[in-house]
Amino acid sequence: MDWKKIGELIKTWLAKPHFTGTIIILLLLFAGIIYAISWHKAPENNQVYIEPTQIREVVKWKIKKVMVPVEFKNIPVLNKEDVVKRIQGLPESFTTNPDEQAATTGEVKPWKGKTNVVSIINTKTGNSHLYTKQIPLPFFQFKNEGEWGGEAGYSDRGKTGAIFVKDNLVRIGAFDGYIRGEFDAYPDESESDKRFGWKCTIGFRHEF
Repeated sequence: MDWKKIGELIKTWLAKPHFTGTIIILLLLFAGIIYAISWHKAPENNQVYIEPTQIREVVKWKIKKVMVPVEFKNIPVLNKEDVVKRIQGLPESFTTNPDEQAATTGEVKPWKGKTNVVSIINTKTGNSHLYTKQIPLPFFQFKNEGEWGGEAGYSDRGKTGAIFVKDNLVRIGAFDGYIRGEFDAYPDESESDKRFGWKCTIGFRHEF
């Protein structure tokens, strides 16, 4: 490794008028990475079964439970022994309580918004089932979802590499508005002042 050549390259780079702007972009990138790691809320990933919150309408209109007559003495439930054995992560308050049974189960497909779930029971047969509904996303929403990373490969200027940080700030309809900072390197460039570059952009994106 030619340290003298590297030193001359750094000295030349420091003397360039755009050095201050590059340092600012690097600092912003570094700050963005620290922010993304430390303050961005990680996606929820429950490893055990938990009781969900009530849907909005039940809470808003204070819908209460009432007692209704039924025409059965027994109700169909899933075999609890098999449920506890095969379904991992059920709360101990259920697995150890003989008075609680699993009436029905369901799997909700993932998507960007919330999904409401309503449990239905037939008062004549005792059979129960679930209905689910995906709640539409609002037209405008602050997202504040960040990401950072690095890239390496080839371009029309030869070998290239980059580090970047990006924050999806808002969502308007089907589009996300974002801000992105990037620091690039082009080691194959013959001129030293063209071996590094940076850019800070705002833009929009649409997933399909």
